[in-house]
Amino acid sequence: MRPTRLYVGGTLYWTIQTRNPDTLVLKDADSTPTVSVRKNGTAVGDSVTVTKRTATTGLYDCSYNPAGEAANDSFQFEELATVTGTTTASAIYPNQFAVFVQGASELDSASVTAVQSGLALEATSQTIKAQTDLIGSAAGATTLLAAAVLEPGTITSFPETLTIGDSYTEQNGREIQIPIVDTDGTPLSSTGSLNFADASITFTLQRSGETDSTRVITGSATFVDPPGTGTGAGAPYAVIELPASETAKGLKKYKYSGILTFTWTYAGTGTADDVMSFETDTVTFDN
Repeated sequence: MRPTRLYVGGTLYWTIQTRNPDTLVLKDADSTPTVSVRKNGTAVGDSVTVTKRTATTGLYDCSYNPAGEAANDSFQFEELATVTGTTTASAIYPNQFAVFVQGASELDSASVTAVQSGLALEATSQTIKAQTDLIGSAAGATTLLAAAVLEPGTITSFPETLTIGDSYTEQNGREIQIPIVDTDGTPLSSTGSLNFADASITFTLQRSGETDSTRVITGSATFVDPPGTGTGAGAPYAVIELPASETAKGLKKYKYSGILTFTWTYAGTGTADDVMSFETDTVTFDN
């Protein structure tokens, strides 16, 4: 797992795993992986120290000590690793994640304000969360309960188990619906001045340190913002769909995590995109 937060004055540490794309066994990269940094959506010249771990295969330890970080900043990291497989030609495998900066006095307090791309959510009443949502099922199938909770940077209760080759779509009534509410349970349609309905949304599901792009599971994601302000019908929510062709990529006995990303794009304005990402807890696949 990658880190999700940084305290002012602290240093980030994490590990990159590189694998043979044909066997998924740990394998040294063709060269030391590189990591570029963006701060609040803008590229910076900071360097990340990447060191091959002694007497290991495919393990690279990373550290990053930013200069001048402040509470409410966000940093985005873009990793690139070039790996040659047993039969697969050399290819570049990317990975990205984001961390949010907190003041040392904030620690893990429930009152911590969520941060994305340098934009502090206006108060804890706008901390993004969600509540348990019952998802319908196809006729004769067992209902699927997705207790999805969105906190800053995290979806804490995405379904723990998915079925290989199963379809989680609107067509069969098993799409995963994630209501977005504040800490009082009131539905939210925006964060600060950013409307969720105006963002493009993506969802991916992959194993930690995944280097095989063909094993990254991609779902569709949309935001539904119907009229109404109640907690029932009419409440806004995100919809994630995973077609059978994508869940067929799932492997048993491996741990996956999903990333739900909202992106607000300002084409031609010279303004950096705003990005807000949320990560699930561990997800596994069964038959």
